[in-house]
Order: sequence, then C-alpha cells, then structure tokens
Amino acid sequence: MFYYQSVVLLPVKALGERVALFLAQNHDLAQKTVLLARAIPPTDGQRLDDALLMEINAESLRNPRLLAILQRADQKMKHEATTMIRRHLPQVSEEALADSSELIAIIVEGVEFRRLYEQTPAQRKRLMQWYKALFLEINAAALSQ
Repeated sequence: MFYYQSVVLLPVKALGERVALFLAQNHDLAQKTVLLARAIPPTDGQRLDDALLMEINAESLRNPRLLAILQRADQKMKHEATTMIRRHLPQVSEEALADSSELIAIIVEGVEFRRLYEQTPAQRKRLMQWYKALFLEINAAALSQ
C-alpha cells in the first residue's frame, strides 16, 4: 500500500511544483523564450524533473487517478494562460482564447520532451527568436478570429 501511495503522491508534488513554476514564469514573454530555448542551461534537478514528468505522463495511461490529477493541473495552467492573454487582448473571443492556450501548451510540452537533445548556443539564440515570434503570431491569429 505504501508503494502505491508514494507512486501517486510523488507525481502530485512534482506537478504542483511544475504548475507553480509555470504560473510564475507565464507573465514574461522574454523570460519564457529564454527558458524554452534553454539559453540558460537546465540544472540536473530540472532535467530530472523533466524526466519525471515524462514518466508521470506514461503512467497516467495506466492509472486513472493519476490521469485525473494531470487533467486538473492542465486545466489550472490553461485557466491561468487564458487569464493572462485576456489581460493583454481583452477583445479575443473565448473560443480563440481556448485555442491559443491549447496551442501554446502543445509547444511548451513538446519543448520539454526535446530537452533530452543538445542544441548549440547559436541554435538556442535563434530558437528564442522563433518562440517569441510564434507566441506573438498565435496572439495575432486569436485577434483575427
């Protein structure tokens, strides 16, 4: 019984910390692009957290309780993202907000999986520019809906 509880409680703690970090970083586009492009190399602890999140996602396919926890964390992050976008773009429709939040989540989560692979410093710098342009373009597309 203890093992099962620790398998569920450990991801809950890791998810809570990741959600809190995401929400703290979510309000600064420049900082977000730096983090996504890994212009500041991740620490061993951050790499371990990323690996743990991959394991949590895999386990959620077998564990409905863990899947529910992931879904709640996802909803919390999307709510925060839509609140942030709404502050900057009050005229955007709810549908466009939901779509842009989902697209940003897909990009950010995909980046986390790609962190396993090394990039050159020059590539990181270019990626920072791409991420910024992508996020601005997503917001511009939301405005046009």
